Amino acid sequence: MSNTTLSRRLAKLESQRLASGGIPIWCDDPSDMPATIAAMIEAGEIAEADICRCVHWTQAQAGPGILGHEGALALLDDAA
Repeated sequence: MSNTTLSRRLAKLESQRLASGGIPIWCDDPSDMPATIAAMIEAGEIAEADICRCVHWTQAQAGPGILGHEGALALLDDAA
């Protein structure tokens, strides 16, 4: 799968509203979240006040009609 395809799929998943109001953080390991969040704040992608809403993408609570963790993994696996 190309980086462009993966980026497009991740952007689509990110754009879907999460029931929890959480902000999904897309990084490989949850321990990478502080550095990823800091980089997002520096780039102006999120506000510092939003730190408390940040959740690792595997822990994000999906609402009705949202893929959820298993659905997102299946979507990405199918594209590979």
